[in-house]
Amino acid sequence: TTPNVSNVSVVGVEGTNGQISNKGGYIKFNADVQGNYNITIESTPTNPNFVTRVLTGASSAGANQIYWDGKDGNGNASPVGTFPVKITIRLQGAEVHFPYIDVEYNRLGIIIELLNYANLNQVVSDIVYWNDVDIPNANSGNSSSPKNNSHLPPANSIGISSNANGHKWGLNGNGYTNTFGNEKSIDTWTFIKAQEQTTNSQVVVKIADLMINSVTPNNIIAYDGDQITYTIKVKNGGPSNALGAPFTFKIPNGLMPQTITFSSNSCGNESVPLNYNPATNSYSSKLNLPSNCEITYTITLVVSNSAIAGTQIVVASILRPNDITDPDATNPDIMIPPTDAQYECSNNGLGGSCNNIKTNNTVMVSLVCYNPIINNNIGIPANFGVTLLKRAGANNGGWPMNRNSAYMVLESNTKGFVITRMTSDPTQTFAANHISKITNPIEGMMVYDIFGKCLKIYADGDWKCFSKPACP
Repeated sequence: TTPNVSNVSVVGVEGTNGQISNKGGYIKFNADVQGNYNITIESTPTNPNFVTRVLTGASSAGANQIYWDGKDGNGNASPVGTFPVKITIRLQGAEVHFPYIDVEYNRLGIIIELLNYANLNQVVSDIVYWNDVDIPNANSGNSSSPKNNSHLPPANSIGISSNANGHKWGLNGNGYTNTFGNEKSIDTWTFIKAQEQTTNSQVVVKIADLMINSVTPNNIIAYDGDQITYTIKVKNGGPSNALGAPFTFKIPNGLMPQTITFSSNSCGNESVPLNYNPATNSYSSKLNLPSNCEITYTITLVVSNSAIAGTQIVVASILRPNDITDPDATNPDIMIPPTDAQYECSNNGLGGSCNNIKTNNTVMVSLVCYNPIINNNIGIPANFGVTLLKRAGANNGGWPMNRNSAYMVLESNTKGFVITRMTSDPTQTFAANHISKITNPIEGMMVYDIFGKCLKIYADGDWKCFSKPACP
């Protein structure tokens, strides 16, 4: 049965139809029988500089995908852009070999013919192949000519008629020493060829230098309840457009999302809008970035009381889409698609540094509250105080007048300040000090709740614990 091939296509190693990166792609086709393939990738009149590339190997019945590294026959990488190629696939089957062992002469050659099974008088093919490049030339009689008539690279021969030249050697020789076949193993083979399947295709090659240009906060010190706004600039340094490039912005625990602003700068857009995932503490989107386009995200966060005091580390990253080469962020493994910017950077073959990731650690969160100091004078005098150290009076150590910037000064070395102690225990509503016994609470009134174990203030019609550190 003559093998046949169908459904020829080019797909990048990361799954994009008709597009390849520097990692190459696959030539896909269907075969109806098991055999061998010969794939020729060659130039077209509009792409004359592409040197023909031939791929050979074994194929199976059904779907096949053959890896192509994207290079031409001289090992040159395909140029950036869209370029046409002609892909020709021919399957071959029923390969048969006819080895000659220590045959000094084959002056008439070997004639091998494939006959039409319906008409045995009709010769379908008499093509044969050989490769004798490892056999020294004869000193007696002629050597085979050509020495390499193989269908495999680099010869890529179409074969020779065995009726015209069935792998002849030894003409005009004599004796058995110094002949071409003496003490040699010489092989001649043939096979059935399928009809060629040719596809004129366009291959897209994209390179995009994606980068995080800057991550800038509007403040470097923040307290509980303060807002922090980060301005993030993302750019495609080109030369190709990048569609659907994944962007992420990871924030630490305790910084809570507030608002998002996207600025396209009249060039880029979001194919997937920026969204926050509380499970990963990160924002993510997908960006369409033409060459040399820079977009801006403005992300506002608020410091909550669950934040960890100290340096706040945020990380912005941009990742190449499938089958696009990023010069400093492309891992070389054809089996690993881009899913993580750090992995692409760490395995870029350039030492692991790249411009796709930028960290900012300039913001400090403090959960201790300080009012701004009064530094233009010695402070506001404190004119009222209660002391247990018998120092009251204008001339007794200057107390409390030299305790500045206070409305009232309390002084003791053995006593603490105690405010009214109440309970909110729902099982003790009969108690004299139950908080419900305050029948006419005033806005701003404070007590200590011995059941709730907190200082409470009456505000907005309810008693509320002080639980959030803040300045008065």
